[in-house]
Amino acid sequence: MLALNTFEHVKCFWRGLDEIYRVLRPDGVLVMSTPFFFRIHEFPHDYWRFSPAAYEALLEKYPSKIVGWHGTKNRPANVWSIAFREGRAAITPAQYLCYRQLMTRYAKEPDTTWTRRLRYRLASLLCGRGPFAGYLDRNDWDSVCLNALETSRRAA
Repeated sequence: MLALNTFEHVKCFWRGLDEIYRVLRPDGVLVMSTPFFFRIHEFPHDYWRFSPAAYEALLEKYPSKIVGWHGTKNRPANVWSIAFREGRAAITPAQYLCYRQLMTRYAKEPDTTWTRRLRYRLASLLCGRGPFAGYLDRNDWDSVCLNALETSRRAA
């Protein structure tokens, strides 16, 4: 099931996520993404922003998942997840390593012009990095692999 840049526009998003879980086969996969550090768009129907921690909580029912983000974890540009239902085997370390290698190769945000990059860097020198981190770190990304066993260990 694909839900790409959708749930920020769903007023009762928890109902949508429950319905996806209900109709998804036991060996099914949910691929989901949403913007985080992004302007309000499609006003007035842009309701939510989800952090990586929110994805972990929202996808708690899925025993095996990868949660990723572009930019810094506390202020990402985009957040995404690949979540597997209980009928699929847990993500192995080798599969996660392969995923990370592919992301390193292909996970690039559209490039900005050199003048815009220069303006962001100059502005960050004058005003501090904070307001511009989302733009300066747009091609930095990271992720975390969460399997049911590891999640229960983290909670303990």
